[in-house]
Amino acid sequence: MGGPIKPSSSAESFLTHSYDYIVIGGGTAGLALASRLAEDGSLTVGVLEAGGIAHGEEDVDIPAFYGRSLGGRLDWAFETEPQDGLGGRKLPWPRGKVLGGTSALNFMTWVRGGREDYDDWAALGNHGWSWDDLLPFFKKSETFHPQSQALREEYAATHEPEAFGTTGPIQISYSPDYSPSHKLWHSTLNAVGVKTSSAHLAGSNVGVWTNVNSVDPRTAIRSYSTSYCMAQQPANLHILTGATVYEIVLSKADSGGDYVATGVRFDHDGREHVVNVAREVVLSAGTVQSPQILEMSGIGNIEVLRKAGVPVKVGSPMVGENLQDHIMVAMIFEVDGSLSNPDDLLTDEVVVAAARKQYVGEQRGPFTILPCAVTYMPFSQTVPLQALAEMHSKAADVTAYDSDKRAILRKRLNGTSTLGQVEYIFDLGNWSTSFAASSNKKYGTMLQMLQHPFSVGSIHIRPGQGSAADAKPAIDPAYYMGDHGQLDAELIKECIRFGQKIAQTQPLAGIIRAAAHPTPAIVGDDGQLREWVKENTVTDWHPVGTCGMGGRAGIKGGVVDERLRVYGVQGLRVVDASVMPLQISAHLQATVYAIAEKGAHMILEDGRTGILSFRPDPVRSRQIPSDPVVYLVTESRLLLVLQAIPHASYEVALNRVDQPIAIDLNPSSTAGAMLPHRLHAAWAALAMVPSGILATSHHSAQEVIEQLNLVPNIEKGYYVQTFEDPTKVNNRTISTLIYYLLEGSAGQSVWHRLDAYEVWHYYAGAPLTLSLSLDDGGPLERRVLGPDIFDGQAPQVVVPNGTWQSALSSGEWTLVGTTMAPGFLVSGAEFAPPGWEPRCS
Repeated sequence: MGGPIKPSSSAESFLTHSYDYIVIGGGTAGLALASRLAEDGSLTVGVLEAGGIAHGEEDVDIPAFYGRSLGGRLDWAFETEPQDGLGGRKLPWPRGKVLGGTSALNFMTWVRGGREDYDDWAALGNHGWSWDDLLPFFKKSETFHPQSQALREEYAATHEPEAFGTTGPIQISYSPDYSPSHKLWHSTLNAVGVKTSSAHLAGSNVGVWTNVNSVDPRTAIRSYSTSYCMAQQPANLHILTGATVYEIVLSKADSGGDYVATGVRFDHDGREHVVNVAREVVLSAGTVQSPQILEMSGIGNIEVLRKAGVPVKVGSPMVGENLQDHIMVAMIFEVDGSLSNPDDLLTDEVVVAAARKQYVGEQRGPFTILPCAVTYMPFSQTVPLQALAEMHSKAADVTAYDSDKRAILRKRLNGTSTLGQVEYIFDLGNWSTSFAASSNKKYGTMLQMLQHPFSVGSIHIRPGQGSAADAKPAIDPAYYMGDHGQLDAELIKECIRFGQKIAQTQPLAGIIRAAAHPTPAIVGDDGQLREWVKENTVTDWHPVGTCGMGGRAGIKGGVVDERLRVYGVQGLRVVDASVMPLQISAHLQATVYAIAEKGAHMILEDGRTGILSFRPDPVRSRQIPSDPVVYLVTESRLLLVLQAIPHASYEVALNRVDQPIAIDLNPSSTAGAMLPHRLHAAWAALAMVPSGILATSHHSAQEVIEQLNLVPNIEKGYYVQTFEDPTKVNNRTISTLIYYLLEGSAGQSVWHRLDAYEVWHYYAGAPLTLSLSLDDGGPLERRVLGPDIFDGQAPQVVVPNGTWQSALSSGEWTLVGTTMAPGFLVSGAEFAPPGWEPRCS
């Protein structure tokens, strides 16, 4: 292991290493992902980051200095195309150009979306991305520091402790001090019918609460993705700063059909370099630059690539599409001039000096105050029901999204959604760039942010750009454009009117002297308010979706599959906010860390099973790049052609086909004449069919769990007891039988041993490997449970009593049964502590 993070500024030094994985982008997701990959000491991981390092910079570290880095040297300083829906205005789009990415620039708010947000991702066909699937990865990224009892009572800083992680690298905490308006806001929201929430990180973010932030309370310093390797940078993790990527190097697969990512071409100090990779390239350049780099590499919409002068390698129409952003407006109010205000830290030297002294000496005071008065509400609380019903009706005609996404967005307008559909934050100070404040007055800002916009845009390289890495892409969020975008404009107007109601309610009304921007006259006139919205809408800096997961729609609906593999390319994934198929009701950073944690888990898992990162389009016919095998797939039929050669251990992952499929074994057909009498295990696992012969497993693990009424098992996986022999000896049944399902994404089950013999029976799904050890020191034996008895698999495995055992599914899931004799007793089971395994392993 090395010491604290020490990125290299020498390309020559970086290129002396051979890499298993190259991560493009050392930002929020990229650095977290790379650090987790490097936890496997047998791997060498490289990171290419365009920016530098910012440790010790006050504008990054000090909580109250949030926003000061925007537009500076740590910011890519992107801007949108002129927005017709905003009167032709261009908007700045900050993105971090620094090690740590945008996690070094953001406002440190730590929020998760609602359970329904992530369950809707899974409902689109992205298996493994529900709330329950993601929760372990949310928790893995964080260490929560509880607040004091006094703070909890004074500021209603309530939470559900079991929802938090306690061992992760990102430190999250409650602020030690708060704005004078904080408690007033909370009480006012209660007065207008919004309840206090303690479940805002436990799957329900509706309500008002005191927010936690990504700040280490021990130092009162921002905690961001560099925290993943601040204590010790692994010796097998190499980071190069100042490296701007031109393209991902794609080479033809051995079969000559598809492409494989074999390296990355980048610029460093004006010189071009290429770094090769043995396993995978992982693209973590963010919602703006991940699609840009894919397109510069020849992966994208064919027309976009041709206009840009980039040779087409992989046609992928959704690259850069599906751009969704939180839409924000800021209402400004003149407030009581006696209240301390964040603006004072910009203008009053005496206040700044006193605040600095308190911060350095006590790690508290004005330098620690963040906007923590957070509220999320469903539209049923903020929009008149008649207006909401009309919008729900209009949403039926929306064509901007595919049918699955459109149905979800429309459903959220039916008045029954449990999601926080609009966020309100109140903080003292003037947050508006368009309002001219008076120097002798003080102000407060009420932000309103739409969480699930109908406006959908795109990010693409420009015509003629080619692979010019320093060219900025065309960012077009298309705010308020089209009939679907006008729904957003109508919703934001209603949210402003509800904001006016909040401001007129006590006790907050007691500190407000006047509504300054917009004025009551503007709010009361629909035409004027429409123009005000057009002139004052800005980004909330939360873009997602430009390399979204395709789900059931495949390449027609997205860019990557549910394991974040780019369609049509081997050895290439995208892991960052761009993979989100739909926007969530939350500030993004906590979810981006969870995506990085899950992405690293899947990459390491796939590496252990030997399956390469390849995900063909699940709708169109295509070739698998492993000569001489060809799979031709349509929506309803699978044809396998295997030439008469010895079975090789090809490990190319074929997608799961959602529709039932048939395998053509007609001996009279041309293809059938070349088919062997059985399907080899390796190919069967790839096609997601049992390898013995010809049943197809087109159901998900969740469907099997529900069908068999399985429940979580302490060993990992799911089970249900199906039989208990009524015959007993010494008050113990002589045998018991269970179903047991283990998902591949769960990894290896917990090591344990039993006081009775256990017989494992294979039923369905991928083969399952049992690791067995007679005692703590071995020897270790591995047995494969599966249907192909001609390829080293067994339909039954007998495990003697007292034998340590652990299971691992080699695919999406495996369903087995186990019989114990005598029957299972909790007292007869011994479970190893976390991380333990036999010494022989």
